[in-house]
Amino acid sequence: MVVHARSSAQRAISPGVLVDAWRDASPVSPRTLFPAARDRVPDRSVEVLGAAVAEDRSAGWPPALLRDYAAYPLRGERTTYEEVVRGRLGRIARATALAAVAPESGALDDVADGAWIVAEQSTWCWPAHDDGFTRTGGVVPDLHRPYLDLGAGETAATLAVAALVLGEELDAAYPGLLARVAAEARHRVLDPFHARRDWHWLGLTGNVHNWNPWIHGNLIVAALAFDPPERRRETLRLCVEGIDRYLASLPADGGIDEGGGYWWHGACRALEALDVLDRISGAALFDLVAVDGLLAFPHRMQISSQWYLSFSDAEPRPRDEQPWFRLRRWGERRGLPEVVAHATAHHDPAAPIPLGCGAARLIDALLDAEPSAAGAPPLPRSVGLRSIGLAAARERAGTPDGLFVGVKAGHNGQNHNHLDLGAVQIAVDGVPAVVDPGRPTYDGRTFSPRRYELWPMRSEWHSTLRPRGLDQEPGERWTATLDGGDDGSRAAWRIDLSDAYPLAEGERLTREVALDRTTATVTVRDRWWLNDDQETASVLVLHGVVTMEPGVLVVRPPGARALRIRHDAERLEVTERALGDPMLVAAWGARLTRVELVAAADRDGLDLQVQAVP
Repeated sequence: MVVHARSSAQRAISPGVLVDAWRDASPVSPRTLFPAARDRVPDRSVEVLGAAVAEDRSAGWPPALLRDYAAYPLRGERTTYEEVVRGRLGRIARATALAAVAPESGALDDVADGAWIVAEQSTWCWPAHDDGFTRTGGVVPDLHRPYLDLGAGETAATLAVAALVLGEELDAAYPGLLARVAAEARHRVLDPFHARRDWHWLGLTGNVHNWNPWIHGNLIVAALAFDPPERRRETLRLCVEGIDRYLASLPADGGIDEGGGYWWHGACRALEALDVLDRISGAALFDLVAVDGLLAFPHRMQISSQWYLSFSDAEPRPRDEQPWFRLRRWGERRGLPEVVAHATAHHDPAAPIPLGCGAARLIDALLDAEPSAAGAPPLPRSVGLRSIGLAAARERAGTPDGLFVGVKAGHNGQNHNHLDLGAVQIAVDGVPAVVDPGRPTYDGRTFSPRRYELWPMRSEWHSTLRPRGLDQEPGERWTATLDGGDDGSRAAWRIDLSDAYPLAEGERLTREVALDRTTATVTVRDRWWLNDDQETASVLVLHGVVTMEPGVLVVRPPGARALRIRHDAERLEVTERALGDPMLVAAWGARLTRVELVAAADRDGLDLQVQAVP
């Protein structure tokens, strides 16, 4: 049985476990972080890396312009500037890796150029995060009060990896460069970390999210390269405290409320940080964490090889590279064959290393000499994550063929929240047909009080209900409970949505969703007990070509059979939304169709029966 009960869920660790273990750890040895076993790097990896660096050289070093930096405070546009500075870091990472394994390549010069350019960069903070705009009223960074965010942490860690891997070579070729870089890293990152303890991402107020392990993990690497020895131990202690706080907030079942894609920038970052600490100290922190559920989360979110469950800010069709070798290694370490199979299924012999995932991940991938034998996605029969109110089931385990259904409960105060309580997602032959649109490109509204001006975040663009025409509101007070399970022939859940909307006292709203494997049918049964005689509707957001006839909707997503949806609504209200945002277009193509199935005011329910048809 799956019951959403956020407060009662077991956690990945008990608070303080990592802190206590680190207190007894041996002194750290920074130079053991990246072993010098570079002679065993596969030739194919060196070849791919060399081609990538050659392409970087032909592209040059794009300038980071004020007009692009200021675009965020002036217009809310952040992507142009961030892509430039991220591109610089990616180029430094690739050049660092190539210089390490092929000194004759001349890539050391590329590393030095990149380090110099970044040292001269006015700020390492991404403009969307800088508090200088509100404090000063200007559109340029405050050089005297650097802001420590994801961008600053990534920059410091990228330079730190270069220093740890190529320190002697850089000092010999460019005397003084590393001292300059170290001074910048201390001023922009390490000193602010110690000087201020009110950073929101520390989680000291109880709100812990993926910034915590992402920044702390980068700070650990930066401290190893740039912190004075007399302060390094304290920096690492504070980082362990922070990561302990993050992992103690995660449920043991592995549920990540920020969505599937954010696993790589949250739980994965935390586990990578523990790996680093263990490698430099032998503290064995990794083994203190209940990691099995966390490691299973990515494959539990998978619909098919190309598609994943979309909720919160997760992308339904992830496009970015990921360090799959990490997941494979951890799965092997823990004896989790489904985790290993999921990771190796993503291994591409033509692209054996993650060129765009960051410097530390790239160096570690090069030293991952064991070839990955291709596996098959495990595609479990059913999933139940009580901690975040998420459940899913498919017709047959191990194959995307047939029907897949997912349901969402929880609350509307989750990290990267969408107003999606009660939403259902249905795929056919591995392609989503009844969908959650996912997130658009981040802009100035995304993480502000204007977040829910964005249509993909609102409940009327999720496949959920509109009782008496009401839509959901943000905040943790709005909740939905989920119970049910899977007996092998039938997966069924009941979602109580009575507290998900601003209903009057005593009014009730429920949704029951089932996948019957014997008849290959998904049913959705909505029931309500409302005081006013107003129309209530169920919304379906559809991906594909939609046709309609009395009592029937048919949606045919690309590359799959169609879904036939029988319904008993009195009327349909249909809206086609043309998509222009590049992230949404990459997932869904040119458009999505929203169908509102409206029940008459005197009705107390709606029913849907969904089957695949040729």
